[in-house]
Amino acid sequence: MYKRQVICNITSNTNETGKHQWPFEIKATGGWLGLRKVTEAPIQLGAWHAKGRVLPDDGTLNIDDFTVQAGGGRVEAKGVFDVAAVEPSSQITGRFSAMPLRTFKAMWPKSLASDAWEWVDDQVQEGRLTSGQFSFYEGRYFKDQQPGTNAQNERLSVAMEFADITFEPIPKMSPIVAPRALLRLENDSLEIVAPEAEMVVAGGEKLSLKGGRFTAVQLDAPVPSGEVVFTGRGELPPVLRLLDQPPLNLFKNGEKPPEGLLGKVESQFKLTFPLLKKLDLDEVVIDANARLTNGRAKGLVGGYDIQGATINFDVTHETLTAKGNMLVGGVPADISWQNIFAADIDQQPPMKLTATLDNSDRKLLGLDVADVISGDVPVTLTVKRGRGIEKKLKLRADLSGAEMKIPGVGWRKRRGRACVIETDIGQGSDKRTELQNFTIRGDKIAVEGWVALEEDNSFSEFFFPIVTLDVVTQLKAQGRKRNDGIWKVDVEGPTFNGQGFFSSLFSLCLLYTSQS
Repeated sequence: MYKRQVICNITSNTNETGKHQWPFEIKATGGWLGLRKVTEAPIQLGAWHAKGRVLPDDGTLNIDDFTVQAGGGRVEAKGVFDVAAVEPSSQITGRFSAMPLRTFKAMWPKSLASDAWEWVDDQVQEGRLTSGQFSFYEGRYFKDQQPGTNAQNERLSVAMEFADITFEPIPKMSPIVAPRALLRLENDSLEIVAPEAEMVVAGGEKLSLKGGRFTAVQLDAPVPSGEVVFTGRGELPPVLRLLDQPPLNLFKNGEKPPEGLLGKVESQFKLTFPLLKKLDLDEVVIDANARLTNGRAKGLVGGYDIQGATINFDVTHETLTAKGNMLVGGVPADISWQNIFAADIDQQPPMKLTATLDNSDRKLLGLDVADVISGDVPVTLTVKRGRGIEKKLKLRADLSGAEMKIPGVGWRKRRGRACVIETDIGQGSDKRTELQNFTIRGDKIAVEGWVALEEDNSFSEFFFPIVTLDVVTQLKAQGRKRNDGIWKVDVEGPTFNGQGFFSSLFSLCLLYTSQS
């Protein structure tokens, strides 16, 4: 059985100045150090020793040596206490040896910086103390240390170094693991600095962190304020995992980012929050930014690959905003997107992709419509998110600066005449991609219907129940591309302005005659 033993020795004599004193020495073995969490087993006390003097004439208690050994650690301290003074006055200095984190938690004097200590006790989960020192000055001893200072009457200073530390910056957030961390407590301000660290997110993926810092100020206030700051660098997937956890919660209501997103990310995060035992994550104020480089994904937009993406992200407590550029199927495009955290997924703004396509760009995308359109065409693709994988795609193309013609009827739109194409991109009953609610609106043209696309995005079928040209021509047209690549087109309608058609026919005849 482990026995407790206490030996106390008190004498009475005079010191070197002739003043009466009571020297004392107390030695003890056995006993236990209790932890704040009652669910944890106490730590067996190896020994503790106190040696000092009581000077009744001065009204002081001098601790010349106070040592506690337990759980593989050691604390040494000395100090002076004015026990008879009207104004409390004391000074204490000491140091911690290397010890396990659990031992350090048990040895920390709970009366010193109790609010800061509770945060450390709750949030710091693993690690070991490699060294530490502390000092406390109060009353006249503080004034001796800080001459001319009247703003306060005491000073607490603690400096410690930890190794292999794991702490949770915010409840439910992935822990930060640091090979080395420095803790500094100055009166009512706490700071923990981790020059290099890692955050282990879901799936075991790691995000490299630099300059991690936790600060808490006004610890003696009813509700102290805390702040976490760090910069991250790594691959895109672990960053997306971080954004998916509290307090960011970017992907809500079952929405998840597309699989296969890759790239390099550099990010800066600042989280400000009250130090409450039961923290409401809505009280966390977020200020962050990130930069994605060399972003890439297979078949992300309409089956096209994304490459060379450079996107800047800005995160606040209310929104995440993204802007940048990329190659979509080899064609340069700009992207803009915003996520409103408090809004349901059905109320989120759409993502927008914008590009200006010339003839070669359209051919590169498999949209070889050179027989119909020639010239630069600004295009905007909007992606409206839905629940799960559901997304609504809309396309708008401004043909005002391009030339457009409809073969077979001799109709032509020259550059400078207004013309806009708008359509929804969806899937037909036969699983083909369809341009649904397809419309053309412009100067002397109005078309409504739908268009079906092959897997290579080439046109395979169309149906236009409404075709109005030059006000006079009103037609219904439909067509299907045969297996041999030849189009079969049926056109009918009540009125037809044949001026363009016959003009084209006569021009062709004259050209043929002149060459004969």
